[in-house]
Amino acid sequence: MNKAIVGLVRMDFVTSILKSYSSVFFSQSRLFGALLLAVSFSSPLSGACGLVCCVIVNLLSWFMLDCKPKVVSGFYGFNAVFAGIALGVFLPFGKVLVWLVLASSLLVFLIEVWLESRMSGRGLPFLVFPFLITLWTVLLLLQQTDSLVGFGMTFSESSASVLGRFFSGLAEVLPNFAEEYLKSLSFIFFQVDVFCGLLIACGLLCFSRIASFFSLFGFAVAYLFYSFFDGGFFNVPFAYVGFNFILTSVAVGCYFVIPSWRSLAWCAALVPLQFLVIYSSSRLFSYLYLPTFSFTFCLVSVLFLQMLRLKERTGGLLLADDIMNTPEETLYEAKVSKKRLADLSRLCVSLPFYGEWRVMQGHDGQFTHKDAWRYAWDFVIDGESGLQYDEDGSKLSDYYCFGKPVTAPFDAVVESVVESVADNEPGCDNLLQNWGNYVLLRNGELYSLICHLKRGSVKCVAGQTVLRGEVIGLCGNSGHSLYPHLHFQIQKSPFVGDVTLKYPLDGYLKRVGEDVRFQSGYPAENDVVRNIPIAENLCKVYNFADLKSIMASSEKFGSERWLVRADRYGARYLDCEEKGAKAWFVNDGKTFRFVRFEGCRRSNLYYFFLSSYKILLCDEVQWTMEDEFSLSVQKRGVVAVLQDLTAPFFVFKKLRFYAEKGNNMAKIAEKSITLRTEFRQSVFGRAIDSLTFDISADNSVISSVKVVSGTESFVISFVEERFVYEIK
Repeated sequence: MNKAIVGLVRMDFVTSILKSYSSVFFSQSRLFGALLLAVSFSSPLSGACGLVCCVIVNLLSWFMLDCKPKVVSGFYGFNAVFAGIALGVFLPFGKVLVWLVLASSLLVFLIEVWLESRMSGRGLPFLVFPFLITLWTVLLLLQQTDSLVGFGMTFSESSASVLGRFFSGLAEVLPNFAEEYLKSLSFIFFQVDVFCGLLIACGLLCFSRIASFFSLFGFAVAYLFYSFFDGGFFNVPFAYVGFNFILTSVAVGCYFVIPSWRSLAWCAALVPLQFLVIYSSSRLFSYLYLPTFSFTFCLVSVLFLQMLRLKERTGGLLLADDIMNTPEETLYEAKVSKKRLADLSRLCVSLPFYGEWRVMQGHDGQFTHKDAWRYAWDFVIDGESGLQYDEDGSKLSDYYCFGKPVTAPFDAVVESVVESVADNEPGCDNLLQNWGNYVLLRNGELYSLICHLKRGSVKCVAGQTVLRGEVIGLCGNSGHSLYPHLHFQIQKSPFVGDVTLKYPLDGYLKRVGEDVRFQSGYPAENDVVRNIPIAENLCKVYNFADLKSIMASSEKFGSERWLVRADRYGARYLDCEEKGAKAWFVNDGKTFRFVRFEGCRRSNLYYFFLSSYKILLCDEVQWTMEDEFSLSVQKRGVVAVLQDLTAPFFVFKKLRFYAEKGNNMAKIAEKSITLRTEFRQSVFGRAIDSLTFDISADNSVISSVKVVSGTESFVISFVEERFVYEIK
C-alpha cells in the first residue's frame, strides 16, 4: 500500500513538471510539456537550469502549500522554468550560477504566493510577473559583477541549438513571415531558432487548433503593423518582441476569454497598444540596463482582463469562468453548459399545482399580461371535451380547476396573505380587488405571487415556512377574474402586483398529443403541462452518490472498476483509474445528468456516459426527451479538426442525445425498467453516425446496457458495491 502511495506521489510530481512546461502556452497536456522540455534542452545549460528551478519550486509548493491539484497542474512551476532558462542563457556554469538558481527559485516561489493572494480574489492571473521581478532583481545584481556573459549579446550567438544550426537551411526557404513567427515562438525559451520554433508550432497545433490559429493571427496583425513602419520607427528586431503578441493573443483571445470573432477582433485592436507599451517600457528600462522581456504581454493581458471583470457589458465577450484543458473544450462546454446546467445555479421553480393544466394565457398574453406585467401565466384545466367546465358552466363548481389544490412552487417563507375576497360568479369581475385572494411567497430575493384563490381556502399564514409541493390554498375565482383560473408570476419585490420578472420554470412535462416531453423554461400559451411525477425506482437506479464503486464489464473493453468520488468542489464523479476516465454527474431528484467526461474513450465508462447523458426520473407516463452533448466528447478525426478551427465562428457539427420510456418499456410491478437512448452525430444537419442503448435495471440498480452501433453490438454488465457501515 505504501509503495502504491509513493508511486502515485512520484507520478503526480512528474506530471507537475511536465505541466509546468505546457503551462507556458496555457496547456495541461503532458505530451506537449515533454516536447517543450526537450526543446529547452536545445541549449543544455539553460535547459538544465530551467528544470532544476522548476523542481525546486514545485517541491516548495508541494510541502509548503495545501493545494496539491494546483501544484500538479503546473500553476507554480512555469515561472520557475522561465527564470531557470534565462539564468542559463545569461550566466556561465559555475558557483554563481548554482547559487542564483537556488536563490531565484525561492524568490519566484515567494512572489507567486504573494501575487496569488493579491490577484486571485479579483479573478486575475499573475502570468509571468514573478519571473520578471526575479530576473530583473538578478540582472541588477549582476551589473555589479563580471559574471554576466549573455547580457547584451545577440541571442542567435548564444543560444542557437545544434539541431537549429544543422537545419539552418530551413530558414532560407521559408517566407520571412513564417521565419519570424517560428523565431518568435523559440524566443519564448530565449532562443532564436527556426527549428525549435517549428517543434513548438507543431506541438501547439496538436494541443489546440484554436490556440494555434489565435497565435498566428495576433502575430500576423503585429507583423503587418511593424512592416507598415518599415521597422524604422521601432529600431528593434521583430523576433525579439513578436512573442508578446503570440502570448497575448492566446491568453485574451481564447484562454481566459471564450474564443469568438469578438475576442479575435480584440486581439487585433490590442496590437497598437502593445507596440506602445513595448517601446516606451524599453526606453524606461534602458536607464536601468534591463530588457522588458514579456512585460508587455503581462501588463496588457491583466489590464484587459481587469476591464472585463469590472464591466457587466463587455461587447459580447465572455470570460471563461470554467477553464478546461484546451480552448476547444472551454468553448464547447460553455456553449452547452449555459443551456443545460443553468438551473443548477438558480432557484428551481416548479409549477404550482398537481396534475395536468393548460396555459390559458402566457407571457405577453392577449388579455392582461402586458408591458411590465407581461411575464405571468394563467392556468386552467380542460375536460375531455376540450372545455374548461362541465354542464353549462353557469356555476363555479362546473369548472374543473375550481377548488383544486394549489401548491408552493419552491421552499419559501409566506410574505403576505389575503383570503377574505368573495369569489365571483362566472362571467362577473371584481376590479376593485384586482388580485383577489392570494399568497405571496419569498425565497431570498425572489418572490412568487399566486392569485385568484378560493375564499377561505388559504392554508398558511404570514411568516410561516412552506415546502415545495405543499398545498397553500385552492384555485378560485376572486378578484379580476371572469372565470376560475390560477394566476402565477415571479417578481423581485414584496409589493403585491409589482412588475413581473422573466424567470424560467424548472423541468416539467409537456403533453403533445399522446407524447409527453421533458421541458424547462417558459410554458407557452395552450401548452398542457404538469410537474414531473418522481419515480422512486429510477431515483434509486441513478443514485450513485450512495455507492462505493461499480464494476462494469463487457467483451469489447473488459472489466473496469469505477470509484464514486467527489472533487475539491464537492462535485461527484465516476473514476475509472485503470483507463484514466472520469465522468461527473448530478442527480437533482427530477433528472440524472452527466455533466462532463474526461479521459479514455475506449472504455465502458465512456459508453455509459453516452447512454445515460440525461435521464428523466419518471416512470408513471411514457416520455421522450432531448439534449445536446458538448463537442469536447467527440472522437478525433478530420471533421473534428475542421470543427475546432471554425468553432469560434460557427458550429457545423452537432452531438444530440435522445431518450424515451414507453408503456411497453417499463414493468413497474416487477420492478424492472428498460430505457432506450440514442447518441447521434450530425454534420450540417445530416446524421452521419448513431449509437443506440437499451438500459435495463433490476431491484433499483442498473444491470446492463446494450450498445448497438450499425451491425456491431455489445453489452456492458454492472455490479454495484454499496458502502458497508460497521457499528462499534
